[in-house]
Amino acid sequence: MQAEHESFKWLLEALCDELVEVHGDPANEDASWIRVVTDSRIVRAGDVFVALSGERTDGHRYLSQAAESGAFCLVVEHVETGLNVPQLVVENSRRAYGLIARAWRRRFGIALTAVGGSNGKTTTTQMMKAILAAHWGVQNIHATEGNFNNEYGLPQTFFRLEPHHELAVVEMGISHFGEMDRLGAIARPDYVVFTNIGNMHLENLIDRSGVLRAKTEVVKHMPHNGRLFFNAADDKLCEYAKTSPIPVKFYGMDESLPVHPENIRFIDAAETDFVLNYFGTRIPVSMPAAGLHMVQNAVAAAAAAHELGLTAEQVKAGIESFSPVGHRWRVLFACCLPAANAAANNADANFEASSASADSETFTVIDDCYNAGPDSVRAALTALVSAAKPGCRKIAMLGDMLELGENSAALHKSLGAYCAECGLDALFTAGDLASDIALGAENAGMRNVFRISKDTASTALLHFAKPGDTVLVKASRGAHFENIVDELGNANLTK
Repeated sequence: MQAEHESFKWLLEALCDELVEVHGDPANEDASWIRVVTDSRIVRAGDVFVALSGERTDGHRYLSQAAESGAFCLVVEHVETGLNVPQLVVENSRRAYGLIARAWRRRFGIALTAVGGSNGKTTTTQMMKAILAAHWGVQNIHATEGNFNNEYGLPQTFFRLEPHHELAVVEMGISHFGEMDRLGAIARPDYVVFTNIGNMHLENLIDRSGVLRAKTEVVKHMPHNGRLFFNAADDKLCEYAKTSPIPVKFYGMDESLPVHPENIRFIDAAETDFVLNYFGTRIPVSMPAAGLHMVQNAVAAAAAAHELGLTAEQVKAGIESFSPVGHRWRVLFACCLPAANAAANNADANFEASSASADSETFTVIDDCYNAGPDSVRAALTALVSAAKPGCRKIAMLGDMLELGENSAALHKSLGAYCAECGLDALFTAGDLASDIALGAENAGMRNVFRISKDTASTALLHFAKPGDTVLVKASRGAHFENIVDELGNANLTK
């Protein structure tokens, strides 16, 4: 929060619903603070430090450190004596953090679009940011960065809002009931785009009906003149639309919809061409990503952009300027392991230089390991098969899909069966849960199925890959498959 400092009095008003007592006062009630932070290591003079309790640590352990670094005040659940800095005692510091973020967001009367759903949220958010920037300029569009989409990340996103921002696009991610309600109360979005309702976080949300109920908690926080944008192919969203209190506009792949794609052509792993039918205007688009799911994300962003008044040409410019971020369908190239070096097992010598491009000695690596669920992995496998070079092998390196509850084994096996059905040439799995993917593939008659350890995955791929092959690397975030990609040389090989 850099643009305009706020007073101590403003902070007290923002926290009024959660405030228990004020322990100490600043010398001047109108004194200003600069930022809101939750990491004591970055506290600077004038910062408000909120002591959050998390799974790994408790911010209350670092109150003295924050005070010594010059904190303006501390937001705490209990007072620590001996500190010469005001302490605002609240019932729950997490809720208090959200209340401050809500108050800050309300200072800016700009239109806000939220993106929710089970898969494709980040890509859709970034595509929409690129589209809006084509009209308003990238410096005037505020959007979620990285994975700051939950109860800790969303407030940080809002604390970066400044007066020059004209529009905002935020991603909202949840894994429990009640979370979206709290995020919605902070964001108060004018528009919400839902990508799909998939089999994600079933450990907490039970089934897709539970996922729908949890995701749509945000609707109660929308204005009556707001808009929902739904994927018309999702049965759960279509079901909800029948009784939605907020008007729904549909997007998708069907030609009957006002925004839909036509003449889709997969060029390679890093490019898809299609014609965007944008409310009757047909315009060719060359998208720097592959797969029907990526096309659908682009169409979702386009549908919401139309509500904000953008033209077909601006939508085209935005989609074509989009660049995948953070282990989401990044295309890399790695050198095949020469037979003469195979025995030496020296992987470090087998990466291209930073200027590398696809040639006769390389294979393509698709880094899509930010996260994974049954639906997103199927979509990625379909894209892999569509985007691979004709006559070259299609290989998947898959890991555990987490938080799937009691149906985890069945969902992993079902995915394995799909690996066999979709035309995959080889399957590597790593992880206890992922062994069921291998089993499902074998039961479906697939050959070339290999169970390996994560530690040996990069070496195994380098030994197995041939020039022209395409390898998809994907798993849940907790499996840390980005390490495999790093070992394949991704720091220097981004296409």
